[in-house]
Amino acid sequence: MAQIVIVHDTRLDGEPPRGDSITIVSVNGHTRLSTLVQRINDISFQYGSEIRLRIMCHGYEVDGHGGYGLQLCQDDLKLTTVRQLRPWSGNLSYGITIYSCAAADVAPGRTGLDGDGRMLCSEIARITATGVRAADATQFYRYSSLSAINFGRWEGNVIEWDARGVRVGMEHEPEQSPLHG
Repeated sequence: MAQIVIVHDTRLDGEPPRGDSITIVSVNGHTRLSTLVQRINDISFQYGSEIRLRIMCHGYEVDGHGGYGLQLCQDDLKLTTVRQLRPWSGNLSYGITIYSCAAADVAPGRTGLDGDGRMLCSEIARITATGVRAADATQFYRYSSLSAINFGRWEGNVIEWDARGVRVGMEHEPEQSPLHG
């Protein structure tokens, strides 16, 4: 069975779900992206690349549109920093799901530029050689001191890219966003 690895940027309020087959990697605005990449590779080597990576963080939005990158670590994850994920190539057999606001949105007039979240997600998939799933709308989630972060139903379209970075699917507001599956 694949190990679920949840990367939680702690600037996203709440605590991530926990369980026997879940490894939590907490990062923040002081953690270098290169440090996160190495930590995930260390976990991947431990589990023989049998990893389901889940990234929980804020997404950057400008004037109601996302696609401007992820608030992940000190460096953020944007078109200008995505190459730092190259060491993950071949180490994440079961894909990456991004739980973030509008990660796959494309802001008007920003196709191919900063603000093109579909291009960013495609690059994440291509560079890491694994599938990627992300939504194009603002995501809402629940948490409390008694319960972990629960993203519930996806908002907007959930888009999927294969390991080549080719878009292979899109669903509108799927029933639920399974963090464990």
